[in-house]
Amino acid sequence: MIEVISEYFYCLIYVIALTFTASYLLEEKVKFKRVVIMAPLYAIVNYLVAGATSNNFWEYMIVNSIIIVIDFCYICILFKKTNVIFYVSLFQLFYIFTVNSLIHVINIIIGFNREVTLSFSIQRLIMVFLINILTVIFIVVLDKLKIIPTQKVINRQVKLFIMLDILVYYAMVIIYNIGVVRLVNLITVLVLILLFLWIMFLKILSMYVETTIRNEELIMEDISNKYISKYLDFYNQESDNLRKLKHDLKNHQLVLESLDKKNQYTQYIDEVFKGIGQVTYIESGNIYIDACLYAKQQEYPEIIFDFDISVAGLVFNEKDLTSLIFNLIDNACNEALKHNKLVSVMIRYTNNLLIIRIKNTCPIKPNFSTDKGEGHGYGLKIIKNIVNKYHGDLFIDYHDDQVIFNIKINT
Repeated sequence: MIEVISEYFYCLIYVIALTFTASYLLEEKVKFKRVVIMAPLYAIVNYLVAGATSNNFWEYMIVNSIIIVIDFCYICILFKKTNVIFYVSLFQLFYIFTVNSLIHVINIIIGFNREVTLSFSIQRLIMVFLINILTVIFIVVLDKLKIIPTQKVINRQVKLFIMLDILVYYAMVIIYNIGVVRLVNLITVLVLILLFLWIMFLKILSMYVETTIRNEELIMEDISNKYISKYLDFYNQESDNLRKLKHDLKNHQLVLESLDKKNQYTQYIDEVFKGIGQVTYIESGNIYIDACLYAKQQEYPEIIFDFDISVAGLVFNEKDLTSLIFNLIDNACNEALKHNKLVSVMIRYTNNLLIIRIKNTCPIKPNFSTDKGEGHGYGLKIIKNIVNKYHGDLFIDYHDDQVIFNIKINT
């Protein structure tokens, strides 16, 4: 009975170390009450699985694989996130390294054999604490040295990062299990080489992904700046036209007074305003939204727009707001131009929630790929980046020959 309680206690220490590591790397605190409830419960599950470990190599591999999976499930439930598997695999990698390295060092220095070291004793208690503390220390040091990539970088190529961890993890398990018998004098060298290669590949992969992200951000920034530049050019042109109109008004007034005497003013008015198109002027209370919608009407005169705007009280970053609306409407108009040229724009702000819904006609379901280049794929990437920046939600639906972009952002 004492041995069972002790083994459960060892598993609980392991679970606490795993929880701390995940919290540290995710830079996210979890409620203490939640940990107090879940950690002891999961320690029972961990004990039941880990307790099945035997000296058989394949059974050992299977048990360790199951532990990785259930560790992942535990962290997902605890933090309510699914993008944590890299950190779980990272913890497992350094845990297995610490366990076997410490046992190997003790065997060399003091002469303990593996069975005695892992048996129920005061040495085992010290070992458990050392293993978990050293595992956490190794990971923290790697993070401080900026070897562990950021969450943003990991999310971009999460499969590659996880694959790298898992490959090194199983290579290390094989080295320690087979090497105990055949390569006892080379274990330390092999493991250190393996860790060095892992750090190298991890750093190279991180740098490659960071460079890719940076290049894409520069391209998207350039596209956003082009939109703003286009808007400023349009605004300057409209201001210039307004100045010309104000300058000409007095002349037109004199002409009208002269024509009034001859009853020919109606024909003159028609001639003056003949070149002015029919434009729906939006007065939503937000000058940036109004300007965007007016600019797009001028840019796409063939499109029939349906506006439903209610944004009183909206406070939002002007650059992000205009970039978001410009890209959404451009995407819709580019598709609508191929068909019956209808675009519906609904923007509402209520209870600190910004809702944007853009509809356009499209008889064939489009490919929402982000790999089409400037003006297409990057437009969608800009939309996604802005929505993610404000922790919003983006849903793209297609039904009844319509593409519908739905965006919700809490402000």
